Amino acid sequence: MQMMLRICVPLALPAIATVTVFSIVGHWNNFFDGLLLTNTPSKMPLQTYIQTLTNKNIDVSSSSLTPEELEVLTSLKTFNAAKIVAASLPIVVFYPFMQRFFVSGLTLGSVKE
Repeated sequence: MQMMLRICVPLALPAIATVTVFSIVGHWNNFFDGLLLTNTPSKMPLQTYIQTLTNKNIDVSSSSLTPEELEVLTSLKTFNAAKIVAASLPIVVFYPFMQRFFVSGLTLGSVKE
């Protein structure tokens, strides 16, 4: 057990960190479960809510829109973009803490002379 803890686990830390990051990002970006399991929009998870916002088809090319409607549409799209940035912020904050394991994994397996 001591050999595993002192030799195998430090060598496997980059792989463990990679699998951890991939599984956390995959779980964070999962919108389909919330789409299947909830039927009220107020109880949707954040990623499901953002996915439904981005998939709404709004025809901007029609010339029947007034300038006031275009202004509301522009502010709505800006607000939706801000929601997407806010939703990706936890992963952006989490990644630098895990990056040291990636760098150590690269240097650990490199050839030294």
